[in-house]
Amino acid sequence: MWRIVVLSFIFQIAILSDAQASGPNSLFLQQVGGATATISQTGDGNALDMRQEGRNSTLITQNGGAYADIDQTGSNNEIELTQAGIMRADIDQTGSDNHISVSMKGSGHYSQIRQGGSYNHIKQDFNGTGNSIIDYQSGSHNTIVDSITGNRNSLKTTQSGSKNYSKTHVGGDNNKVAVNQAGTGNSHTLWHVGNGSAISITQH
Repeated sequence: MWRIVVLSFIFQIAILSDAQASGPNSLFLQQVGGATATISQTGDGNALDMRQEGRNSTLITQNGGAYADIDQTGSNNEIELTQAGIMRADIDQTGSDNHISVSMKGSGHYSQIRQGGSYNHIKQDFNGTGNSIIDYQSGSHNTIVDSITGNRNSLKTTQSGSKNYSKTHVGGDNNKVAVNQAGTGNSHTLWHVGNGSAISITQH
């Protein structure tokens, strides 16, 4: 059994495609002011709780046991989220002209994103089992590219200021990585593969 609840307000543009499945899925969508959503849920046990305000857009695909909680305000922001399996995503996007892309493969992953400011970009890519990525981004013209493969790894990136770039890949099992960037024009690239490591990087 599945249920769909849609709350609509004036000047709304809503596109719902394939928001159905073979099992108990649920969808709550609230839009205000020129927002666009394209949503596809298949498989069993998916749930989506999404609120949009302003001229923003989202593209969401979930497949089997995935849960997403999304708040999007501001203008000209974009979110692309693809989850396949038992996953959880918690995304809060504000500001203007920001972009988020999240792709999850495997199972048991957790994504948390807080993005504000303007002209910022976040990309997350998961593979394996039980990994987590947390990204906090503010300021302007910043970029975060985070990816994880393996099992039970955690990666957290905090970025503020302007024109900063952070790219981090973590592979293996049971690793913990934290990246902090602030100021202007910093650049960081880390490719780590191993087991049980703890890494902390700070740039100002």
